[in-house]
Amino acid sequence: MALKPWEGILKHKVPNPAFVDKPEGEDTRRPEQRRREVWRQRTRVFDPETVRTKTQAIQALAAWKAEEERDARAVDALMPVAEYVARYIDSREAAGELEASTVCDYRKSARRLDRAFSKLPMRNLDRKGVRAWKDGLVSDGLAPSTVTKALRLLRMVCEQAVMDGDLPDNPCRGVRAPSLGSGKRARNALSDASMDRLMETLAEAGSSAFTTAVQLAVRTGMRQGEICALRWRDVDLTGGRIHVTHAIGQDGGRFYVKAPKNEGSTRSIAIPPDLGGVLSARREAVEAALAAGGMRRGQRGYEAAFGALFVVGGIDGSFYTPTILSREWKALAVALGIVDTEGRRATFHDLRHTFATVAIAAGEDVAGVAGNLGHSQISTTLNMYTTSKERSKASAMGAVERALRGHAPADVVPLRRDGTQG
Repeated sequence: MALKPWEGILKHKVPNPAFVDKPEGEDTRRPEQRRREVWRQRTRVFDPETVRTKTQAIQALAAWKAEEERDARAVDALMPVAEYVARYIDSREAAGELEASTVCDYRKSARRLDRAFSKLPMRNLDRKGVRAWKDGLVSDGLAPSTVTKALRLLRMVCEQAVMDGDLPDNPCRGVRAPSLGSGKRARNALSDASMDRLMETLAEAGSSAFTTAVQLAVRTGMRQGEICALRWRDVDLTGGRIHVTHAIGQDGGRFYVKAPKNEGSTRSIAIPPDLGGVLSARREAVEAALAAGGMRRGQRGYEAAFGALFVVGGIDGSFYTPTILSREWKALAVALGIVDTEGRRATFHDLRHTFATVAIAAGEDVAGVAGNLGHSQISTTLNMYTTSKERSKASAMGAVERALRGHAPADVVPLRRDGTQG
């Protein structure tokens, strides 16, 4: 039935008072079901004495919609902080804005909020409460990096809440993350003695998936997930290039192939002669294993099938996960006594730091090193590798000193009256 000129129906989701006023108590419904029931559609028929024309009806509808949206924001501000954060993650996941691995990390960080903020309304969150929560996580013995991730997530959610009108300002602003001195493991390279033992061991080892992964890490600086996701079709032995196009992500207990960490992480890396020999030996080992299973070069579809295999993986198409790689590296590091320059047992990721430190200390162009590492900014490379930066600074000062000597006036040697030097 057609509406009269003074009637209007607003098809707009608004707060459901029956839910908002629901008494406290145990609620067995799932979170997504509870969020759906927060909203319901409402209808309004305007007073014909005040709304006589279609234009007046449109204006009244706009005013009512603005009023309802203000009320909706008020309801959001009453939502507990932990639930508000969970809804933020859900909405960004539903919109396809986050990688599955990122969603997994966000949900882990969100669990750090439950104890302190499971009942506190979003609008009551303040800096004092955020700072106390952060300090409590540190006191509980959590790693600074873990606390920093949780604080970063809360700050991001609060920033969105400010934009949506649920908070007047961001209560996380001014709350500092834990410092490096509170326990975060500094980035460090392998000690010289450990490097000697490692390279000697690799020279005598075969062309297994694990030893190839170690060689790639120390000779290219590739990230662990990038090494695990490297396929043979991304290795151009003839042209001497490695094309980094994918990485391994983790979603709970599931590992999957995804895009690299950021835009700068998609890159091409030159293959030096020694690494070319390592990769050629690995390829021969894989081809031999395929031949034993009945697949030989020259067969139809062989090259495409071979190209789809992972360099660090099996002939069945499987790949090494970062977890497996870390476990095997730990066993090797313990057996060989491989430590960093501060005497701590080296991690697999320290091989990446070793590549960068050795390259910069050897006088390589920092921009080139940053490009190989996949850093979008050179400053990131320099800020990470302090030792190399200090060496480079000392080298630069020496170069400047030598250059200035070339502009200095020659020493004046006084002559005797007989023409000989004094």
